[in-house]
Amino acid sequence: MASNCRKPPGSARQRTAAPSLASSPSGWGYQDKQGRWVIPPKFIWANEFSEGLALVKLGDTYGYIDATGKFVLMPHFAGFQSFSEGLAVVAVGDSRPYSYGYIDKRGKFVIAPQFDYAWSFHEGLARVTPHKLGKCGYINKAGTLVIPPLYEAASDFMESLAMVRSHGKCGFIDRTGNEVIAPRFDNAQGFYEGLAAVCVGRDDTGKWGFIDRAGTFVIPPQFDDAGCFSNGQAGVYVGDKLGVIDRSGRFVRAPSPDVFLNFQDGLAPQESAWVYGYVNTLGKWVIKPQFQSASGFSEGLARVGIAGKSAYIDTTGRIVIGPMTHFTGGDFYYGLAVTKVGNKWGYMDKTGKIAISPEYDRADDFYYGLAVVELNGKWGYIDTAGTLVIKPQFDDAMHFVEGHAYVRLGDAYGYIDMTGRFVHPPTK
Repeated sequence: MASNCRKPPGSARQRTAAPSLASSPSGWGYQDKQGRWVIPPKFIWANEFSEGLALVKLGDTYGYIDATGKFVLMPHFAGFQSFSEGLAVVAVGDSRPYSYGYIDKRGKFVIAPQFDYAWSFHEGLARVTPHKLGKCGYINKAGTLVIPPLYEAASDFMESLAMVRSHGKCGFIDRTGNEVIAPRFDNAQGFYEGLAAVCVGRDDTGKWGFIDRAGTFVIPPQFDDAGCFSNGQAGVYVGDKLGVIDRSGRFVRAPSPDVFLNFQDGLAPQESAWVYGYVNTLGKWVIKPQFQSASGFSEGLARVGIAGKSAYIDTTGRIVIGPMTHFTGGDFYYGLAVTKVGNKWGYMDKTGKIAISPEYDRADDFYYGLAVVELNGKWGYIDTAGTLVIKPQFDDAMHFVEGHAYVRLGDAYGYIDMTGRFVHPPTK
């Protein structure tokens, strides 16, 4: 099977209320898009959110949590997968080999355990390996085998086609099981935006190109690895360097060492010769390298370092705030950025003027209209006018997600709503 699809660096992610999986020395948790913990890193193992739920392991227990971190389903099975199209694969049995089936979001079996292995549903069909047959076929949501188990390997359906491997070669079938593109490639990925990456030759020496739905090469095999198309662009490797091509195969970003660029407002900070500037999605310099440090843009402004001081620039590179002698710690959200004056934290507006007096021991960015602040060792929440709407009373507190926030009292944790009322009482 091909490696995971590499989308072009800087391609926009879908915005979602669900936080993103992240790790720390203490375990796995979830962060918002600014990298702030919204579900603490307390899990031994965790998966990304899918259809509003994430599969996690806490202690010896597996279960599914919602976007607030609350367990909503704790079934007792030997193995699990994430939900897809309303169903999740689970394994049953006291020891291997397990038997696999599908449950709904109530934890009830919809398709009884009967397969040697099973995968998630995509476009109404799921790959399965029936008991003792050793080959892949496809079932529908009634559990009926609608495409016989004929294949050594197979992929999920994407754009109504699925990659299958037969006699060592890869081709594509449609949802009825009809062979649309005969198996003739040494490796292949699924279709994205009407094109699929395929490999001709062995894994160590083969070259990747792109075919259309008729199986015709539209971009000849020439790359050492290739990903899927997204927004008309695909990531490809030439040797160990990553570039980006368009649908004609023309490079829109020349191959360079594999780095991730954080694009906001169409620009991303990038280093060159130990100083930072900003490039556009084509990899061209829009703001030349000149800063000691640089963050991503937020609400049209980006924080940069100049001669040991903080400043904010707009998307043309013009300095609109600073450089400032006091330390500035945050990006702009709701028109405000957290800032430190002396030993206290407050907030400034987009002109650089103090909008909320620096009177807090610690403070963080605004999220859902509220910011968590610390005063005299206790945490509470203020609104964008600087009013304490939830008085400092917690020993620790997180940001709000979908109307709820994770807080700690002593060694007990619970969830509050945006009025400060507990919706899940603190428990140890």
